[in-house]
Amino acid sequence: MSALKVWDIPGGIHPPEHKTLSNGTPIQQPPLPRRLIVPLAQHLGAPAEPCVAVGERVLKGQKIAEATSAVSAPVHAPTSGVVSFIGPQPYPHTSGLPSAAIVIDSDGRTSGSHARPFPITLPWSRPNCSRGFARPALPALVGPAFRPQ
Repeated sequence: MSALKVWDIPGGIHPPEHKTLSNGTPIQQPPLPRRLIVPLAQHLGAPAEPCVAVGERVLKGQKIAEATSAVSAPVHAPTSGVVSFIGPQPYPHTSGLPSAAIVIDSDGRTSGSHARPFPITLPWSRPNCSRGFARPALPALVGPAFRPQ
């Protein structure tokens, strides 16, 4: 076995930045899509189970799919609108296979649900944290969300 060779690059690598393409215009809010496809598998854990029906009106932030196991996460509506389809949809994955999803036709209003946010008060006790975090269980950026049992 040979030792790992570390290449010495004095000063690092500095590719061209091309900032002039974007630094002259203000940051803008992108338009809301008319149709949103929300995958039920948000991570490597078990996919969520839909808790809405086709034709049902949903509000932004409303739970639309329930977690099915300890390594799972509920899914919430990204905007308000009407559920137009529940089933397989194209999914950006190397397999090219479709994935279970909920399709929401946006109403353009982004009306929010009346869900209560988790109160941020100190000191947090273990039982209070477990109860509070078990409800939202958002998937992490790099892996599944683990919900306390």
